[in-house]
Amino acid sequence: MYYSALLLSKASVGENHDELLYEEKVLLIEAEDAEEALRKAQHIAKDDYVSYSNVDGNNVTWSPMQVLGVSEIMDSLASGAELYSRYFTNLEDYRKIEPRAETKSKDTHN
Repeated sequence: MYYSALLLSKASVGENHDELLYEEKVLLIEAEDAEEALRKAQHIAKDDYVSYSNVDGNNVTWSPMQVLGVSEIMDSLASGAELYSRYFTNLEDYRKIEPRAETKSKDTHN
């Protein structure tokens, strides 16, 4: 079976970690069950630590924060398959983290 795992990571830039950047990513995990998928995702997350110098000469350090969850992928893996979804009740709060979200709904059936 396949699972999607949601991983949250952060990057700090510079000596004093003045700038923080967060990344949310969805991983594809093959596992027998959700517990195994979570263990595999946590193992991948541990290896997701990286440090390098950016073009300005500042040290950038990416480190995993946590695996937020795993979900079984119910669709077959093909173009257009749903890999991950989540629900929320407050669109304004969502727009704070995703400013590209439209204020008005667009008809996607055109």
